[in-house]
Amino acid sequence: YSQVTDKDASFELYEELRNSHKTHVSGTIESIATRMEHKLEDFKELRFET
Repeated sequence: YSQVTDKDASFELYEELRNSHKTHVSGTIESIATRMEHKLEDFKELRFET
């Protein structure tokens, strides 16, 4: 199976933060934080299933 690393997740977060900073959308940080929480939950589930 394809291994997702913490490094990949943090890089993805960095990209999202950098892109959202350009657009200056209010509340983007909160929405990203929420999405990252869901991603981390999915990531943990994937890790323990395999």
